[in-house]
Amino acid sequence: MAFGEKELTIDLPDNQSVEVVEGNFAPAITDVEAAVKTALQNPIGTPPLSKVVAAGDKVAIIVSDVTRQWVRHDLFLPVLLDELNEAGVPDSNIQLVVALGAHRGHSDAENIQNYGQKVLDRVSLIQSSALNEADFKKIGTTSRGVDVCINKNVLDADKVILTGGIVYHSMAGFGGGRKSILPGVSGYQSIQGNHRFCLSPVEGQGLNPNSAPGNLATND
Repeated sequence: MAFGEKELTIDLPDNQSVEVVEGNFAPAITDVEAAVKTALQNPIGTPPLSKVVAAGDKVAIIVSDVTRQWVRHDLFLPVLLDELNEAGVPDSNIQLVVALGAHRGHSDAENIQNYGQKVLDRVSLIQSSALNEADFKKIGTTSRGVDVCINKNVLDADKVILTGGIVYHSMAGFGGGRKSILPGVSGYQSIQGNHRFCLSPVEGQGLNPNSAPGNLATND
């Protein structure tokens, strides 16, 4: 089984019941650059990126942190940057915002490892750490009373691009997407206020049964 950059081998007792879950087969992408270009120029349900951004826009690209290194930002970010350049957005107008949430910050070496030196040579990078209260601005309150505080660098951008992996998540139903904003680039109190809904509304009964992998319709 995969474990960081290594693999672990485990032994199970012969009488251990093991259930095998297999996904549908999908051919591997052998040409990442071509695949990313196709996705950006022919997206599902929205105009191509070149029609969404305008020349001279300030663009924030939200990227996952090192706990999701498997996303391989280093492979697709150069293509995304090139596409923005062609649409009239120079590298100087683009900023990577690391969606740390409440995770620890990165070292310089981890930034290089995660996003690639070529990318870091082109655009600026900031790390959105939830504990730095001065970096966030309140934009509203949810229907459940949670104040929503978002990183000012994201709010100041003309366009915001979310990147990351859409995968099953044990609490949120699916990771990626909206999680790039909350908890990704949100303040600590916003994160804590939202995360507590994964607990049962009845004290002492553990997790909320609606907070489960694959559930978006009724996920609390």
